[in-house]
Amino acid sequence: MEKKLPIFIFLSFSYLTLFFYYPIGTILYDAFFTPDGQFTLKYILEIISGTLEQRVITFTVYQAFLSTLLTLALGLPGAYIFSVYDFKGKELLRALVTVPFVLPSIVVALGFLLVFGPYGYINQFLMWLLGFDKPVLILDGLILILLAHAFYNIPVVIQMVSASWERIDPAIEEAAEILGGTGFYKFRKVILPQIINAILSSALLTYIFTFLSFTIVITLGGVKYRTIEVHIYSLYKVFLSPHLASALAVLQLLISLTLAYFYTKSIDLVVKQEKLGRIERYLTRKVFSSYRELLSKKGLGILSYSVVLFILFVGPLSSVFVTSLWDIGSKQFTLTGYQTVLEPRLSEYLGTSPFRTIVNSLFFATLTVIFSLVLGSITAYLIVRYKWPGKSFYSALILLPLGVSSITLALGIIRAFKSLSFFYYNEWLFILIAHVMIGYPFAMRAIANSLQKVDPDLLDASQSLGASKFITFFYVELPLIIPGVIVGGIFAFAMSIGEMAATLFLAPPEFSTMTVSIYKYISVRKYTVASAMGSILIIISMTAFILLRYIGKKGIAEGF
Repeated sequence: MEKKLPIFIFLSFSYLTLFFYYPIGTILYDAFFTPDGQFTLKYILEIISGTLEQRVITFTVYQAFLSTLLTLALGLPGAYIFSVYDFKGKELLRALVTVPFVLPSIVVALGFLLVFGPYGYINQFLMWLLGFDKPVLILDGLILILLAHAFYNIPVVIQMVSASWERIDPAIEEAAEILGGTGFYKFRKVILPQIINAILSSALLTYIFTFLSFTIVITLGGVKYRTIEVHIYSLYKVFLSPHLASALAVLQLLISLTLAYFYTKSIDLVVKQEKLGRIERYLTRKVFSSYRELLSKKGLGILSYSVVLFILFVGPLSSVFVTSLWDIGSKQFTLTGYQTVLEPRLSEYLGTSPFRTIVNSLFFATLTVIFSLVLGSITAYLIVRYKWPGKSFYSALILLPLGVSSITLALGIIRAFKSLSFFYYNEWLFILIAHVMIGYPFAMRAIANSLQKVDPDLLDASQSLGASKFITFFYVELPLIIPGVIVGGIFAFAMSIGEMAATLFLAPPEFSTMTVSIYKYISVRKYTVASAMGSILIIISMTAFILLRYIGKKGIAEGF
């Protein structure tokens, strides 16, 4: 390990300080100081005592709790099935439940509206079947929010719990059965103690995700339901109260970082338990090898669960593609959605042309990839290749942005730099800064994983043969870590192309992106156009997902 730090450490550290810690510091200042610089607690007290704010905080905690319960209820059976059984179509189902990881939230919200909304496909079918001219099934906004949250977080539960479940030695279960422990008793006494940490970790992670939810809630909840994230946005954009928005952001930040702390502790317990146990994965039992097994209780249970997952995951996405070609109102096939999306003329709903939003999305995603890879490579290299006293603290500083919501980050950026004339006339930089800050930790992790796999003896051999550090890096090390760089770039691209919260907060109309345009079209019920834009966004996101799956099969993206 090198002991002398290179000068480029200051590039990485300066970016974090200037574009993350300084904006967060600005929020703290706004929360505790008046415009004339006097320390005060009135903003915090107003947030805590305000009737509306109390209702918002209560609902945020409540919906996150219900979302977590629903996610566990739907995810744990999947973890059991994937861990214990093997059957035809299992890999397809496994791939299916990982799709939400790369789908933009606004597309998911659109899909659930099209399927479960007042005039969605389910209601259209019921109206046709029963001969009604009004919606039959009216789902409350909270139900739609919970379903969409479950859609996103079921894969978290399945992945984390099944990974722990698969490591249970079958001999322990067999011993329990020999001693008379079967069914639920065996699960409670033998299996549950070995997977409980994984269940708690997945529940905490789900709670954090749903606690910080913005896009799903603002799209599906309407004016009746709003989380802390949505209310921060409203306080700044609608009520024009930056100090109250900052005070609420500080309160949310304290809660989210506390939850993140307990989550990291729970992950440590999972890792510790796995190290104590056996590492190899055991062969799963077979099922569906005959029609008799297919018609057994377990066979029908697995089949029913698979159908439910298939409908939950495929239904909303399919509805987006269908609606992009089908006008719900006139019930006719149409291409007007795609024609509108590709229209270069100004849209009264967007404040810019729809085609411009596609160009903007690709522009920001491309720049995000470039800056994320540069910063991610520098940061990963400093962490993996150098040994220095402040490395642990530096690593914590890098990961801290992952615990801060996009809305809080956006609020900090606009409060920190809005008054500067350079940024005032170049507002698109706000969006780029936010996207890079969101994407680059993922790029850094991918590159760091690749660096850790490079044999140090190869580097020593190169330098012993007279090659400089520069030559060794470009001709020996870089070719070995290129796959990790590609994975990091794909992650950064996917995070940027699907980001909506910070972009909606920061973007002037001329720099709106695809996600923002979909939200605005949903707001005016232009579902055909929104679906056409959403279909394009799904294709882009799924391409990134397929690339990650392909690279993962090659053994390059291990750990992702």
